Amino acid sequence: MSVGRRRTALQQGIAYLSRREYSRQELSRRLIDCGYETSEVGTALDRLVAEGWQDDTRFAQALVRMRAGSGYGPLRIRHELSKHGLGDRMADQILDPYGPRWTDIATEWVVRRYGGGAEFAADHAMRRKAGDFLLRRGFEVGVMHNALRAAAETEIA
Repeated sequence: MSVGRRRTALQQGIAYLSRREYSRQELSRRLIDCGYETSEVGTALDRLVAEGWQDDTRFAQALVRMRAGSGYGPLRIRHELSKHGLGDRMADQILDPYGPRWTDIATEWVVRRYGGGAEFAADHAMRRKAGDFLLRRGFEVGVMHNALRAAAETEIA
């Protein structure tokens, strides 16, 4: 780009989206923070959506995959989705397929961090720490109890 010429909001939006996914709200905020006019940003975002560059569903799916893979639960992920301007309906749609897997995800992180098996089952302080860990990560209480029980039954090699 030559000196003195500034990218359009559309060009800047494509530049951002070529690096990673953004929600529409997040991309709008970034473009406005760069000094683009609100009307230009709105037009650019409409075009980015129409041409498939920006898609809130795709963004939400990527975020859920990344956070679930990092050991975060549905409550925390739902909160993060709402911070990105995605409503409960979108969150329900994206989180629903993970429903049966939350206990497995939580159990995997407990075993990875605290161990498992009989030693874990006998150490109440360790189980409490593991339970607190899961709650802070956004897992529901029922999932936490099931994960602690499963971790205690896991045989560690």
